[in-house]
This record gives sequence, structure tokens and C-alpha cells, in this order.
Amino acid sequence: MRALIWKDFMANRVLWIGGLALILLPYLLCALVATISYKGQAHDWWYIFANAPGISCMISFLVVAMVGGVAIAGERPDRSSEFLAYLPPSRAAIITSKAMVGIGVITVICLLNMFALYVIEEVKTKEVLERMKVVYGAICSSAILIFGFAWLYSSFLKNPIYSTGLCIATVLLFWMLFAFVYDTMNWGSNHMVIFTPLATVVGIGAFVGGIFSYLHRVEP
Repeated sequence: MRALIWKDFMANRVLWIGGLALILLPYLLCALVATISYKGQAHDWWYIFANAPGISCMISFLVVAMVGGVAIAGERPDRSSEFLAYLPPSRAAIITSKAMVGIGVITVICLLNMFALYVIEEVKTKEVLERMKVVYGAICSSAILIFGFAWLYSSFLKNPIYSTGLCIATVLLFWMLFAFVYDTMNWGSNHMVIFTPLATVVGIGAFVGGIFSYLHRVEP
């Protein structure tokens, strides 16, 4: 299992490193602007950095989609998935390794964003901390939703570009449908109370569906 995990991690190391660099880029740019334009003054420093988490989260969601999209489909263009099917490791072991690597990367991305949000929030009152919990839930549930759909499509599509693109389209449709139903039903002001568990359940369901799809698929 250790060898499989190492293989899956190294196979997409460029994506992991590049994705991490893209996620950190907004913070680095804000630090550069604050240093050059405002001479590091405390108030202006925090004011500029307040824009970074939102941009970084959007980039993070794109990286999450790519992580899920290449998890399984990434081995099909070069036919390494067919070669792997003839080796001793079982399909259950192979999919477990891919899931562990994917979930591990997603966890790091979510923790990085949550840590950045906590550090950048200058005033940490009780109300602010409660609001941050809601934001944390939205970030994690959205990441689960995106990864779940990307993983599902990756389990049966032949190209990671297709699985990533279809995932993004599906998640955007999900968000739009949720917003439409929420506004139509008039469920109240705190929509995250409904969105967070719903997105989490749907994402986990898509992830489980991807596992079953892979285990029952016969690689050409």
C-alpha cells in the first residue's frame, strides 16, 4: 500500500506543487503590494490582505477539481491504468491508495485556507469567530462537493480534462439550483445552514459512486 500511495503522489506531483503555488499566490501578491505601496503600515496591511482569502478559495476549488479529475482518469491517456490492472495489487487497494492521496491533498488545501482566514482576521470577537465557523463549513463542504463529482467523473471518463471540466459545470449547476430553490422556498437568511450539510452529503455520495464505478469497470 505504501508503494501505491507513493506512486499516486509522485505521478501528479507537478499538480500538487503548482496548485499550492497558485493558492499562495494571492497572499504573496498582497504582501508585495502592502510592502511597496503602504510601507508595511499595520492598518493598510490588514486591509489589503482581506481580499486574498476569497481569491485563494476560488483558486483552491479549481485545484480541488483538478485533483479529483486526475485521480483515476489521469492514468488512462498513457494506458498505465491497463498496465496496473495486470499487477498484483487488487483494485480495492489501488482505489484506496488514490482516495488516500486525494483526500490528503484536499485536507491540506482546506486547512491552509482556514488557517489563512484565521490569521488575517484582525479582530477575533465571539461574533467574528462564529461567522468564521460558518465560512469554514462552506469551504470544506464545497471542497467535498467538488472533489466528489470530479472523482466520480474520473472513474469512468478517459481524459482528466473531461472529468475536471464536467465537474466544474456540475458544481456550478448545483450552486445555481440551490440558490434558485432557496430563494423560491424562502428558507431564511442563513443559507449556509442548509448548503453545508447538503453539499457534504452530495459530495460524499458522488465519491462513493466513483468508488463503485471504478471497482465494477473493466479497463479497455
